[in-house]
Amino acid sequence: MAEYQERITGYRDILEALSEIICHSLIRGIVGIKTEKNLISDNFEIGNIIEYMHQHFAQKITVEMLAKKVNMSKSHFIRIFKKVTGLSPMDYLINIRIEKAKKLLSAGSKNISEISLLCGFNSLSHFSSTFSKHVGISPSKYNSMYSRN
Repeated sequence: MAEYQERITGYRDILEALSEIICHSLIRGIVGIKTEKNLISDNFEIGNIIEYMHQHFAQKITVEMLAKKVNMSKSHFIRIFKKVTGLSPMDYLINIRIEKAKKLLSAGSKNISEISLLCGFNSLSHFSSTFSKHVGISPSKYNSMYSRN
């Protein structure tokens, strides 16, 4: 602006170049072409969400809540999250919860019902079925593998 206002030599060239940059940015935004800056921003936002998930895995977390935290629509958030991590947000959260449950079960200091609640599962049956599906054995069997040692 200062160059334009003071009519510094070459100000027209600068304005023309800036108008081209602005025009290209607008077209890329409309067409949906991601620039390197957008990709870095998406990775940073998803990294923040992953950190949040690790810190709050025991709480009720919804995709809507996560998307809102990074100011994205739900569908865009799911798409970006899956592109960055290879998993849907809920699958990623379940993996965090299962890994935490495995640590607690192997420690043997809490019963399975307590572990279920500590890891963010609403019911013991949901925890047991999810754990069995992901690990291949039931939580009680996993727990007994470590209690013998």
